[in-house]
Amino acid sequence: MFVVCRTRLKLKNSTVSTENNRIFCSVKIQEQLQDESRKQSKEIFIVEEISQLRDKMIADLQKRMRQEISKTPLFTINWNWI
Repeated sequence: MFVVCRTRLKLKNSTVSTENNRIFCSVKIQEQLQDESRKQSKEIFIVEEISQLRDKMIADLQKRMRQEISKTPLFTINWNWI
């Protein structure tokens, strides 16, 4: 995952000191870590969003399964035989 910095920075035809190169590499690695952290945060957010949608769908299905049908008579007819 980490890229080893082996670059040499040149200023006015002279190579920058090893310490500066280490600092440059350290900054570059920190930037890569921050990028990776942002990506993982986005992925976690997406997973949480999907989990919430899944939970809502399950709750809706359970609610539909619990629905009851009731009947109410509208009128009655009484028959008499003569």
